[in-house]
Amino acid sequence: MTSVKAHFLALSFFLPLALGSAVSSAPDSPAPYAHAQVVEAVTPTPTIDTAPLASPEARADGCPDVVVETFGERADEACAVSYCESKWDSGAVGDNGRSLGFFQLWEGWAKWSGVEPYQLFDLTTNTKVAYAILQHRGRWGGSGGWSCADHLGIY
Repeated sequence: MTSVKAHFLALSFFLPLALGSAVSSAPDSPAPYAHAQVVEAVTPTPTIDTAPLASPEARADGCPDVVVETFGERADEACAVSYCESKWDSGAVGDNGRSLGFFQLWEGWAKWSGVEPYQLFDLTTNTKVAYAILQHRGRWGGSGGWSCADHLGIY
């Protein structure tokens, strides 16, 4: 399992850590922070198994089996969201180059999941990372989610 290491200042209040990011250095003037100490924190990242599933075949509507197998009960939602996002094109690039592949995953999710951004163009990897994101977030749409889910009324 890979971990993202972050350095931050432990002040007298909780410093919220955004997903995959942290305060990495002290200000230029350390005097106001003389009471602070540098602490190393480890932010866990999920383990994404990028091995291909049984086959890259598609079901009758064209949604690939890897999506159906990965999302199980939520496969219909996953197929609808991914079609809206990329028209099922694993090579799709959106948001001025920041959203990649089948599920149009933001490149920051690649780092979070322990894969390189270029790996998001692989259908199996993109699908498994999308599933991990859905599990982590607990919903499809909303702030930071898939805009197509909001348009489709999928939550």
